[in-house]
Amino acid sequence: MKNKTSKTVFKRERSFTGECWALSQMSLSNIWQSKWSSLSIIGCIFLMVAVQTTFLSMSEGFQSSLNSAGSDNIAVIFDKQSKSESRSRISREQVELLRNHSVIREAKALFSEEFRMTVSVLSNEQGKKMNVALRGIKKDGIALRDGFAITQGRRAEAGRFEIIIGASLAARIQGAELGNDINLGGKNWTIVGFFTLNNEVFETEIWGELGMVQAGYERENQYQSIRIGYIQTPVIQQLKALTQEDPRLTLDVSTERQIYSDQIKDTSNVILYLGWPLAIILGLGALVGILNIMFISLEARLNSFKIVGLLGYSTPAIAFSIIFETILLALIGGVVGIAFIALLIDGSAAWAVTGGLDTEIYNINVGPSTIAQTIGFASLLGLLGGALPAFKSLHWESTKPC
Repeated sequence: MKNKTSKTVFKRERSFTGECWALSQMSLSNIWQSKWSSLSIIGCIFLMVAVQTTFLSMSEGFQSSLNSAGSDNIAVIFDKQSKSESRSRISREQVELLRNHSVIREAKALFSEEFRMTVSVLSNEQGKKMNVALRGIKKDGIALRDGFAITQGRRAEAGRFEIIIGASLAARIQGAELGNDINLGGKNWTIVGFFTLNNEVFETEIWGELGMVQAGYERENQYQSIRIGYIQTPVIQQLKALTQEDPRLTLDVSTERQIYSDQIKDTSNVILYLGWPLAIILGLGALVGILNIMFISLEARLNSFKIVGLLGYSTPAIAFSIIFETILLALIGGVVGIAFIALLIDGSAAWAVTGGLDTEIYNINVGPSTIAQTIGFASLLGLLGGALPAFKSLHWESTKPC
């Protein structure tokens, strides 16, 4: 009876926080002593995190590349029946109706009717074919591209099958050198220059003079889009009202920023819809692995926990030490996985196919959002992987001698 009273007093003098702290030190020691089982748990989390980080960093990179793109003062006009430029069809009559309308004349706006075709070029990666945009454009259209600058050569001239290539694209296609010819649509186009923009995401197009691109594809009276800028919001609202009232103008008017915002949302969702389900499936596999390893480990350590109980440590504190151990191992696996992917692909160029632009370049970004989501999911797996073994520890109290 005396020993039991002493034990009770001993337990009352020790705080729960103190017990958790002491047992967490024991968990740290056990991680090293049971290094193979610990490495197995870390490996399970590492594989899941590597996949999840890859997809999330692709989505975050695409969002960060396009987030600040576009202007609220540039109107972009497509055919009402289409949701993107590549499927839009605008007639010459519609172009002239808008160009000569009083709303445009009074605003003294830059007016750019544009034609684009999807063309195939060979990439530097094993000569694979890659779809890119060949855009027919005039002087006003170039003026509407923020930060446009010729880095080498000159602009394409009217009356010649000449093209200039965005710097980001030029670095990734074969034969992109000044003076070289590229066969597009059955005609040889001479590369006369390379250009850059403020956002390299948009340096993934080939530009030629509008009339020559139309002539090259025998589409002289066809356009895909119209850009109008720089204009104020009231003018954009007037354009929207005009296209709704005039039956000849079956067109949709959006701001440039809205167009890119829609592309971000759609493409990012596609990446996430692929990434998260795969991460969850791998996460369930990792969870099963953690549970098996922890149950086996606890069976081997049962006597150690009985001794800890004899020393007066409470069952909740013992359960905490188990959960602490699995969460810590999961965090280690998560950090190692994120670091591995960051070293491997962070900042690398990637390509995405969007609704409005066939091929879009962006930089993969292992940023704060990716890190937070990945670490959070890894911690959740660690918590769940330790919760069931910890619950089993509640039965250890009954094994303690009085």
